[in-house]
Amino acid sequence: MSSYVTEPSETMKSTGKICFRLLNALSGSNENVCISPLSISIAMQLALSGAAGNTLDEMLNALDIHCAGRDALANDYYNSMTQLLGQPVRGFEGPGAKLEFSVANSLWSHESVLLHPGFVDYLQRYYAAEAYSMNFANPHTVNAINAWVSAKTNGKIPAIVSDLVPEHFLLLINCAYFKARWAAQFNKFDTIQDNFFLYGESPVEVAMMRMNSTLAYYRDQNCEIAALPYTDKRFCMYVILPAKGTSLKHFVASFSQEQYWRSIAAMTDHQGQFSMPRFKFQYGQFMRSHLAQLGIKEAFSEQANFWNMLSPNQPKLPFFKIDEVIHRTFIDVNEEGTEAAAATAVMMWGAAARQAPPPFQMVVDRPFMFVIAEKKSDAILFAGSVQDPRHLGA
Repeated sequence: MSSYVTEPSETMKSTGKICFRLLNALSGSNENVCISPLSISIAMQLALSGAAGNTLDEMLNALDIHCAGRDALANDYYNSMTQLLGQPVRGFEGPGAKLEFSVANSLWSHESVLLHPGFVDYLQRYYAAEAYSMNFANPHTVNAINAWVSAKTNGKIPAIVSDLVPEHFLLLINCAYFKARWAAQFNKFDTIQDNFFLYGESPVEVAMMRMNSTLAYYRDQNCEIAALPYTDKRFCMYVILPAKGTSLKHFVASFSQEQYWRSIAAMTDHQGQFSMPRFKFQYGQFMRSHLAQLGIKEAFSEQANFWNMLSPNQPKLPFFKIDEVIHRTFIDVNEEGTEAAAATAVMMWGAAARQAPPPFQMVVDRPFMFVIAEKKSDAILFAGSVQDPRHLGA
């Protein structure tokens, strides 16, 4: 069942590289992890729009984006989001509100900072970014920023920043929200309390959802994968279960973007039994060091070249760099479907038909990965690793 029939856009392709390299970096502990590669990619593209020189080159290479200049990338983003959402950047709501998906961008500048009008216009025109100029010394500004994020994520991420310091001149924020029902829902009356085997620890009891259905399925010596489609069949959740005896940490470290694509392309429809735990948690992470591991380094240094963001009339600054990238997510997977949200803030510092295959049985009773994707564009909206379904996260 290969759904990858078109060449992925640069914007959507970057979500794959971000996904598996960041999951590898973040899945080393016993903590549940959830990231939105799409949100991180878009937030970094907002910053890319004002970058130049080696700073720009490093960011493009790290994100695996190959476009002939800033305008080509912006057009790539605009066209890919139009395909993904049905309209540029704003949002999509499926029939009967069974699927909601939206992406929102904004830039928040300190009122003392003179941004280049061309930079602001660029983000508004191509990325539909909302622009705000506010007094960062006023505590109400933090409330306004967090209220915007909360509204764009349907209240699932109530805050992205806790405070602002005088050296914070600019915030670039992306939010993504996704809520969808399964095409074939789990029957709540079939959910039972069953064992979930934590790696190296005693089993724990969790609410295990169960179904008999025809699902796209793949298995090799390393893992099993089942695809759970949503009502809008363009979107699905891939549940990836490492082979018994393999820790999730070890599996994630060895599971590359290329292996993911090859496995998904090899999936075929099977009738069988599938069960997995309900899970719901929040996750937050400062991404600076992890993005540096991807190769984004100069952007965080005093050698950063983001001067194209500033007006020629802006009084000279000794440096203008990215101070931190904050990423927060929420995910809720239950019998009816999935709800997920993400917010990423970049803080600028003045710094195919055949004979029916045999039935399968896939029991997700140990730590696993998940990927929520749009199949035609290759976009990875959300991805994560679940060590313990009982944990709610931070």
